[in-house]
Amino acid sequence: MNKNDLTDYKRDFLREYPEPRTLELHRGTWFANGENTSDRKAFRRIDWIDYYRSFVDPEATVFQCAGCGADISCDDDIIDINENVNKAFGGHILIGTTQKIDYYIAPLCPKCNNPAKEIIKIHSDTIAVEEVGQTIISKSETDK
Repeated sequence: MNKNDLTDYKRDFLREYPEPRTLELHRGTWFANGENTSDRKAFRRIDWIDYYRSFVDPEATVFQCAGCGADISCDDDIIDINENVNKAFGGHILIGTTQKIDYYIAPLCPKCNNPAKEIIKIHSDTIAVEEVGQTIISKSETDK
């Protein structure tokens, strides 16, 4: 999605839902990777990385993975011309206390966006965006 699409998305989102909280996560912070989140879809079913971009920086297409620091992008052209850049995912991470855990979205590479990697240490300062307005879809829909 381009900047204008993301700006329109954010405007429409805020008509339906409150603005998500954002948290600055500092290098060295540990977080849990959200497991079994493939059934969670962003408002209007856009990619989670676009959801993230709409609230952080609609012009951004290149990021550092919050988990390992690898260069990642949501722009296929950038990925195609640079073998050192991986696809960017808006990965689910868990932040909270023993009383309440919230889902947040952070930029992750394919390796760090893996539920088998349960605990991840933040590589460099990053922003996480609270997951708001999600749709939980049925198992049969995730198989499509």
